[in-house]
Amino acid sequence: MNSFKFSSRIVEIIEKIEKKNSIIVDVGCDHCYTSIKALVEKKAKFAYNIDVNEKPLLSGIKNIKKFNLEKKTKNIIANGLDTNEIKKTVNYCIISGMGGKTICEIIQNKNKKIKIKNYILVPNNNEYQLRLLLKKNGWAEKTFFIVEDNVIYQIVCVSLKKKKGYLIPDDEYSLWTGNSVLNKNKEKFVSNLIDKYTKIEKKANLNKYDSFIEMLKQNINR
Repeated sequence: MNSFKFSSRIVEIIEKIEKKNSIIVDVGCDHCYTSIKALVEKKAKFAYNIDVNEKPLLSGIKNIKKFNLEKKTKNIIANGLDTNEIKKTVNYCIISGMGGKTICEIIQNKNKKIKIKNYILVPNNNEYQLRLLLKKNGWAEKTFFIVEDNVIYQIVCVSLKKKKGYLIPDDEYSLWTGNSVLNKNKEKFVSNLIDKYTKIEKKANLNKYDSFIEMLKQNINR
C-alpha cells in the first residue's frame, strides 16, 4: 500500500468496521490515514474527513491524491460533527486521538440532521465519562484493548441499536472497563487503574477510592 505504514491503532480501528463498503466519517482526521486504509481495503466505499484545522486536512488531501481516492472522499473543515456537509447516512463515525470529554462534546453537539448508526471511539482518557453518555442515551458498546507504544488504549465500538454482543454499560465496573472479552490487555489495564488510584490515595492520604479499588480487585478476572 504505497510506502505508508499505518499504526497498530489504525489497523485495529479498521478491523472493527463490520460492514464492508460502509459510509464512514473520521472526525479529527489529521492526515486521513484512517479513511485511506478503510477505502483501499474496501471496508468503506466513501469517507468524510473532518478536521477543525486546515493545515493537517490539506496534508491529508495530498495523501488521498496519492491513492487516487479524491472521488471517494469529502474533506471538511468543521468543529466536530457540527456541519451541514454530511448528506449520506453514516455506517461508522470514527473519533480517535482525543480525550473522552472532547468526544462527548462532539457527539452531543452533532448536527441533528446527520444520521449515524455506529461509532468507533478511541479516547485518550475519561473513558468512564464517555460511557456515562452511552448509558444516558441507551447505546450499547463492546470494548477492545490494544497496546501501542506501551500505552493501553480502549477501542469502544458503539451501536445505537441492539446488536449481538453489545451491552449498555449499567454498573460501575462496566462504566470503567466496558463490555469486553477478558484478554491480557484488559487485565493489564485494570491492574494499571488499581496502581494509579492506590498511589493517588497514598500520596494524598485519602481513602476516597477504597471501594473503587476493591471493586477492581474483585473483578479483575471478570
